[in-house]
Amino acid sequence: MGASNEDGLDQLSVPELIKLGYEARKFKDHDRALGLFELALEKNPNNINLSVEVARSLVDKGDVDSGYRILTSLGHLNQFPIYALLGRIERMKGDRESALHYYSLAFDLKPDHPTLPAEIATELRVLERLDESEQILLTLSERLPNSPHALNGLAQIARIRGDREKALSYYRALEVLDRSHPNVHIDIAIELRELGRLDEAAQSLACSRNPNQGAIFHQKGLIAIAQEEDDLAIECFKTGIEQQRDHPACHQALIAKLFQMGSLDEVRVVLDTALEMFPNHVAFRRFEYRYMRVIGKVDKAIELVQALNKAEPKNLDILHDLVEYLIFLGRFESAQQLINSYQHNPHKDRVLFLKSKLAMAQFMVENAVEYADEAILINPKNIQYQQHRLSLNIMLGNVLEAQDNINTLKEIFQNKGWNNKKLKSVGGFPAQILREVRLNPYANRRLADSKQLDLVDQIYSVAQIVKDEPNHLGSALRLLTLMAQDKSLHQGLKLHDESATNKIPKNIVQFWDKKEVPPRMKEVMTSWSHLNPEFDYELFDDQSAQEFIQKHHSSEVLKAFRLANHPAMHSDLFRMAYLYEYGGVYADADDLCIRPISEFIDDGSDLIFSQEPTGSIGNNFLAVKPKHVFIQYALNSIVNNILNKAGGVWFASGPGALTISFCQMYIDFLERAQVPAGVAIKANYCLHQFVTPHLSLSYKTTSSGWRSPAGQASRIYR
Repeated sequence: MGASNEDGLDQLSVPELIKLGYEARKFKDHDRALGLFELALEKNPNNINLSVEVARSLVDKGDVDSGYRILTSLGHLNQFPIYALLGRIERMKGDRESALHYYSLAFDLKPDHPTLPAEIATELRVLERLDESEQILLTLSERLPNSPHALNGLAQIARIRGDREKALSYYRALEVLDRSHPNVHIDIAIELRELGRLDEAAQSLACSRNPNQGAIFHQKGLIAIAQEEDDLAIECFKTGIEQQRDHPACHQALIAKLFQMGSLDEVRVVLDTALEMFPNHVAFRRFEYRYMRVIGKVDKAIELVQALNKAEPKNLDILHDLVEYLIFLGRFESAQQLINSYQHNPHKDRVLFLKSKLAMAQFMVENAVEYADEAILINPKNIQYQQHRLSLNIMLGNVLEAQDNINTLKEIFQNKGWNNKKLKSVGGFPAQILREVRLNPYANRRLADSKQLDLVDQIYSVAQIVKDEPNHLGSALRLLTLMAQDKSLHQGLKLHDESATNKIPKNIVQFWDKKEVPPRMKEVMTSWSHLNPEFDYELFDDQSAQEFIQKHHSSEVLKAFRLANHPAMHSDLFRMAYLYEYGGVYADADDLCIRPISEFIDDGSDLIFSQEPTGSIGNNFLAVKPKHVFIQYALNSIVNNILNKAGGVWFASGPGALTISFCQMYIDFLERAQVPAGVAIKANYCLHQFVTPHLSLSYKTTSSGWRSPAGQASRIYR
């Protein structure tokens, strides 16, 4: 009622107050508009239209509940403006079905309305009824060929379907129709960027008349990322935040990029600011539990994601995150119950994908494949599904099928405008494994033939391939996957004496190539000595590692260490050299200890590994007694691989080398589905109760990270 206190307003007529109210609304002065309409309503309390204008002004101010109460209190509901405003209110409340209902009622009253069909189409699009939405917009376009609402809606549907060229054509038509449209040049830039036409995208942004500087700098930052200019991207996102602090997109993009770069301290600062400004924004609440996850606080992450899942029960991204975390900790039953509760979700492909990931984590590979294939049948261009199916095919030794996945991924990325250089990275790490596996077509044919057998016979058959082709990684991976599926690898025949005194000494050793350890890295590494005070702790760098090898090992080992040019290879070789001499526990520098490790290793074993999700034996955590024969065997294999420059880091000195060495040495046990006495291979989720591995740290984006583009581009041998 503030407007009634202004001099002279009480003397104005109702039409004059209404005119002033519309002018105030035009300039987005919602408080003044509300006061003027309320004053007009006081003068004419029986005017239904004025009640609607008061309700509309309340909604404009964000007071949705008060606006809703006014509308529903009116006796004459069967009016177009009431139904249209109720549709808007339900949209703001997130009830898209109710919004569609009210917009449809309004449309029945005014079927020739120029914008209402587009509102209905929007609700249908959000409800993923794309064909219905498209048909309404096409009808609107036929009736009103110059309807910007029809063109914009059709463009958005094409974007959702991944048809970037079609979306671009609609936005271009909209640009011709209305060059002053606030979003059209930004939308054109988005489509051009997705098509890899980056210079044109930047030119489109330069034409934008949108006052929303946050949106413009957001797109500039994304173009910079596509051009692999990360520093420029970060500068753009920060500028966008400075220009328009209430625009969330730049905050989101900046946090995502800082996560990718491992700059966790900066993530925390930006995220705290974003959560303060947007406390209920789903994206930032997801970032909050992602942050907890990457710093190793998995239980806290699960607590946060469960709370968000409860608040947003229809959000499948949150469901996916929660299932991932439960799988990580081996809480398979809880994950299965959660997936089952979403069985009737319209996004059937996404639920099937989660089922496949859960089955894969339990090494139920055939079930995982079945679910993945169903998901791909529904959505064949989904990158995640194809990448996941590629990993499953590697586990199964399906070389031709895996190559088909890579070809499909290349086709998808070619349509995105990727150049030949970037296309070489398609498939990521599984593609590297495939390149190694397919070098032996003879072994691959035998693997394919063995799939006709039952599980026990398959294990024996694949073991024979390993005997005949001892360096074939695909056969080794398949054998260990089959044994995990059979439960004989993790549980085995319990050949070691569980009552025996633990033979693994209380030593913890780690490696960092430089003497100076970055602060965040030091914090992670300190967790090992802090939580295990009864263990002796040693940290080696390049120089001290060489001195150790020179003192305890042959000149060939030292020669291999010096020939290797990558810190990861130095670490791989040194850990085996140290553990052979002194035994104990080795942990990678990016692994965070979260519980005392003695509970994990005190089981009477003298050699403990964990098995990675794709079947390989991990080397990020090892526990062993001194002078163990397998460690000597694996060390010799790694030395020979490096001296012969045999393959990349993972294959020559990492888990690939360890996996092949294990299968070579113990094949006589493995062909009988047994593990040798004293050896324990534990599922990775068992290790995760004590260790959170592979934290996102900044060094991984540099040449020191062997999986980073810079690391893969650098020479790994001198």
